[in-house]
Amino acid sequence: MPLTGKSVLISSHYLPLREYLSLMMEADVIYVDENEVWQKQTLRSRTYLLGANGVQSLSIPVEHTGGVKTAIKDIKISYQQPWTRVHKGAIFSAYNTSAFFNYFKDDLFAIYDEQPTHLLDFNQKIMLFLLKKLKFKGSVETYNEQSVDADFRQLDSLKSIQEKNIVLEKYNQVFGYKFEFEPYLSVLDVLARIP
Repeated sequence: MPLTGKSVLISSHYLPLREYLSLMMEADVIYVDENEVWQKQTLRSRTYLLGANGVQSLSIPVEHTGGVKTAIKDIKISYQQPWTRVHKGAIFSAYNTSAFFNYFKDDLFAIYDEQPTHLLDFNQKIMLFLLKKLKFKGSVETYNEQSVDADFRQLDSLKSIQEKNIVLEKYNQVFGYKFEFEPYLSVLDVLARIP
């Protein structure tokens, strides 16, 4: 259930899932915790798309921390592999048949081409881009231990979001002719939907 006139605290996610973003769309302020401890294999660096072969997981490689607890603001993206090309290709393949995709793909891909050093910076640019496209009216700020109305940082995995049992309205997915409706996909799936 969305919060009206409230503040929410979130973890930084890569191409956030629709269900996760829905929890904050009516808030006045979204606070991002830049100091939370980095955890591998979470939605901080992972997302899901529906492609021609079904649900696809995309993950951003990061530089190893050597097992030292590190704040997400200090996590660096690894560009040793051509992951930006792979992710852009997967996004293009999943959504290029949608007329809506043409309206935002260049701006979205420009964020990938910038190749930010830190994961937090990359995720923030993506999230601000998505919130603008979704006409979010609130603000996004850095968390400094202020009081918040809801804390969604524990929703950092696909399983934790599924367990929240958020039921949203179905929409026409690009590969809806081939697959049953798939929830728990990146909000890009909504932006590129078929009318």
